[in-house]
Amino acid sequence: MGNSFRRQPGPTLYDDLKTPVTEDLRLIGLLFAFVIIAFSFILIIPGIRGIERMWATIRVFVALWIGAVILVCNFGSWYYNKICTRVQYKAHVHPVSTPQLIQAEIGLSIGLRGINITLIEKS
Repeated sequence: MGNSFRRQPGPTLYDDLKTPVTEDLRLIGLLFAFVIIAFSFILIIPGIRGIERMWATIRVFVALWIGAVILVCNFGSWYYNKICTRVQYKAHVHPVSTPQLIQAEIGLSIGLRGINITLIEKS
């Protein structure tokens, strides 16, 4: 295992991928708000009598789940990535001249509300 298509079999050594751990504060805030509402309902549950306690609990938690999913999908970004590279500055360059290359950071963000492609020059 791991020796396929290799002249010198052995384990593959990769450098550590040291990336910062970042969290989306908007997502954490939305989830925290729904957790607070759910916890407050758990405190109210003993005041509901009989079989209505179970049905009320199911209704409230399903409604909270659906609301949280809708808000997280609406406000959260599904995919975000960026890369630093050398790219051509202008798309249409005269065929005789050489294209001007710049060092740039290309970012891509895909979410429910749209797609954003960003080009930032890094000198």
